[in-house]
Amino acid sequence: MSRVLAAQTPQEPEKTNSWKQQLDTEHHVIIYPRVSTPEQMKNVSAEMQQDKTFVLKYGWPDDMVIMDTSDLGLSGQLRMEDRPTFNRALRLIAEGTAKTIVVARVDRLFRDRWGKEYAKFMEISYTYGVKDVTLTDDRRAIDFVYAVSISSDVDHFRRECDAAWQHI
Repeated sequence: MSRVLAAQTPQEPEKTNSWKQQLDTEHHVIIYPRVSTPEQMKNVSAEMQQDKTFVLKYGWPDDMVIMDTSDLGLSGQLRMEDRPTFNRALRLIAEGTAKTIVVARVDRLFRDRWGKEYAKFMEISYTYGVKDVTLTDDRRAIDFVYAVSISSDVDHFRRECDAAWQHI
């Protein structure tokens, strides 16, 4: 008697499910792409940062994905209010429309010597219950979910922001 073996489908990593439990797919998600200069707008990193595949895979319907590319080519040293996309994201957060921001890495958000901007952002995230998500280099999985209501996440986020400044 012979057996028929079905092809195995690769399983998602275990942490995928735990991430899904942490992420609020009932509210809009903001994908925040940013590169520093207009020349970098044509590189692979800029293109990859605009990929919606990740958020769709994790449960957000396409009509709940917000992505504005206006900050492509703008420096992360600019204040949040001086970057059109970031400014819009802050409004959507304050309105309660979005509860998650997905970004390639923390250094796409800030290049802030003194920490004023990222401190304000962490306070906003805390106040409105926003999760800040960074992705792996291939943008196929979550690297970290920052919930700034957790003190270790605050420390980790600060370290990443400090490292972003040091990279300059």
